Amino acid sequence: CTSHDGCDHAFHVIGRGAGFVARNNTVTDFNTPFKINGIGNAYPDNGVIEHNTVSNSSARDTAAGVGAIDLAAASGWAIRANLVSDFAKAKGDRISYGVQARGGGKGNRIERNVVVCENRLRSAPGKRIGLSFGGAGSIAAHCRDKRCAPEQDGGVISSNLVASCSDEGLHLNRAAATIITHNTVLDTAGVALQWPESGAD
Repeated sequence: CTSHDGCDHAFHVIGRGAGFVARNNTVTDFNTPFKINGIGNAYPDNGVIEHNTVSNSSARDTAAGVGAIDLAAASGWAIRANLVSDFAKAKGDRISYGVQARGGGKGNRIERNVVVCENRLRSAPGKRIGLSFGGAGSIAAHCRDKRCAPEQDGGVISSNLVASCSDEGLHLNRAAATIITHNTVLDTAGVALQWPESGAD
């Protein structure tokens, strides 16, 4: 795209798109290649994103949301065995996420992924967060329960490698009853749990 604002999503799964599967794709140069969200009272639950390679060749010249996978208000997803790298956001708040699940979903799993926040794009300014339940938070009207209390419930973050992030490698924002197990976190700001709703083993 001549303008990065014109390359928002490669895959946008909404509403009744339940059971979506994306497997063995290489996706390059989109702001948020995988975007999942509800519409009305329909939510695309029980999807799978696995064995994909997602990256960018430059920082995204946009103030829009930037990250590899943004899951909002859907439940029962498995995001596993993907390679995610270089998701820098050059404008706006300059905060971006490798994988985030938010919006009042339940039972989502992020497992066996390799996330290298800064691989080729090491000089880009801003904050890059590896994996997050709760992510940037949600507007109440976009939440499954219209409240987002919590943003995520009963999720699992397991057996991931997260490296070279300018901010947290693992991040919980109002994420309740989370299991975090067998992850390796290298050269990041570590692990953060924010707000009383967050709880983890």
